[in-house]
Amino acid sequence: MTNREKLLTRISQLSEDDITVLLDAVMLMTDMNNAGQIPDCPYCGSSSIIRYGLKHGKQRFLCKSCRKTFLPTTHG
Repeated sequence: MTNREKLLTRISQLSEDDITVLLDAVMLMTDMNNAGQIPDCPYCGSSSIIRYGLKHGKQRFLCKSCRKTFLPTTHG
């Protein structure tokens, strides 16, 4: 079973109130991530990051330390 299938199975077992709480938490985290905060580099951990255009409609970043580019969803 894939992680996606496991997640969907667990969500389907939640009550309507629990689903509402979960959605509120996800929306809050999404808003916080899109509030202009620049993430640390997922490759070297540096905070010397600059915005570096868009890729697939998402903000792309460049690490000034290791020179790698990444999206906020990249896991190094």
